[in-house]
Amino acid sequence: MTAAWTTPAAAQASPFPPMMRGAAAAPIAGCMMSFGQATVDYGSFTAGQLTLDGNRRYQLEPRLVPLTINCPTARPIALRLNATAGQHGATKFASTGALHIVLSHVRIDGDETRLVNPDAPHGAQPRISLRPGDTVMLEHGRAGRSLTAQIALNPEVADADVRVADQTVWSATLQLELVDM
Repeated sequence: MTAAWTTPAAAQASPFPPMMRGAAAAPIAGCMMSFGQATVDYGSFTAGQLTLDGNRRYQLEPRLVPLTINCPTARPIALRLNATAGQHGATKFASTGALHIVLSHVRIDGDETRLVNPDAPHGAQPRISLRPGDTVMLEHGRAGRSLTAQIALNPEVADADVRVADQTVWSATLQLELVDM
């Protein structure tokens, strides 16, 4: 699996339409976004090394990626996930697999805060799942200069994705964009 956090140069060649394109590491009002790692790589493995669950899906080991946003002045912070949607609205991974993305442990200027997806009915949450096109913001439109969070990546593949006779690359490209609200 490869999860790439798009840089400004790569955004120019992005598969997403221009209106969805953003530079995950580009300054917005002087803000800078950084990730603990730009690429998550699971390496190589065989079908025999994976365990099939009752839903005929293989769950790969979750990976955690730290996120930091620093701005020169306090501002409301909102993030949008740009990625290719797969089955059931999750991010597409492999041919028929899914990459489930959860944003949690969010702190603004050192204080814990909760997140809101304005398109979801459940209100503010300490952890929130992200699907392609989702925009999330801090509870009550809180503003701040420094945000830290944790991104959990939970990939799964279908039985059909594992039944191949040759080497197959599974990947998903993600772009987390800092947006003005």
